[in-house]
Amino acid sequence: MRRGHHKTKGMTTVIASEAKQSNQTQNGQTGLLRRGAPRKDVFIAMLFVILIILFPSCHRTSDPLIGRWTVEKVNVEFNERIATPELVRQYGEIEKANIVEITQDSTLVFISDGDMIKGNCSLKGSQLFCDGKLFGSLEGGKLIAKNKTPIGTIEVVYAK
Repeated sequence: MRRGHHKTKGMTTVIASEAKQSNQTQNGQTGLLRRGAPRKDVFIAMLFVILIILFPSCHRTSDPLIGRWTVEKVNVEFNERIATPELVRQYGEIEKANIVEITQDSTLVFISDGDMIKGNCSLKGSQLFCDGKLFGSLEGGKLIAKNKTPIGTIEVVYAK
């Protein structure tokens, strides 16, 4: 019987030791987690990590085409037999007033000399098409449109 008494006493000591450790954990005195009951701060930390991971994936990266494009530079190559330097300068001034807007729904709005033209645009490689016709190309963050006219070629460089 004495042996059984020692086992009981030993178990009582172990149970009392576990209860003391459990009380210390509840009071925040040790860094050990109790089994079956996660601490509130661990839950908040895990939630914070999950939100940080999910937030960038929800953010849509901006499309380099979307936005308002204004003329940065106009280059005119002209035939000197057909056009005078004054006429070339006038063509350049008219082109400098152009504005191109591309919206989220792939609509291209071209505004030139008070006229507005709308079309559906698409990008194939670096080439920008509007209603199936080549409008220009996207090179180094610039939109470059080349037009052949009766006096020569006009290259318009647009920037955001």
